[in-house]
Amino acid sequence: MRKQILGLVAACFAMLTLSTANAAATDAGIVLAASGDATAKGDGGAARKLERRSAINAGDTVVTGAGGTVQLRMKDGTVLALGEGSEFAVSSYASKAAGDTQDSATLKLVKGSLMQVTGNMQKSAYSLETPHST
Repeated sequence: MRKQILGLVAACFAMLTLSTANAAATDAGIVLAASGDATAKGDGGAARKLERRSAINAGDTVVTGAGGTVQLRMKDGTVLALGEGSEFAVSSYASKAAGDTQDSATLKLVKGSLMQVTGNMQKSAYSLETPHST
């Protein structure tokens, strides 16, 4: 009985640790789906391949190459879909709905295509700069 209780406590601790690590790693959002050439570069400049559940952090630039696409879910529920040949910068991202002290998002589509479904963020705190808009 004692071994079972210790095993249960260890399993609960492991799940809590994993959950906390995932929450810290997903500063701005996560990748819902990625195909083809899809990478992100952080402030350090090292590129990392994006795949399902990859973290997207403030300061990241997401790049899709030929045939590459990526779908992101930001922490306020906003969903973004980037087409091939796109470059998208996440300068900052904070959401009251996700426990941050304020709503604030500064995003920039440098090139390519983007479709968006907005989330729970206060609209006056959300900025998306694009070269062209439709």
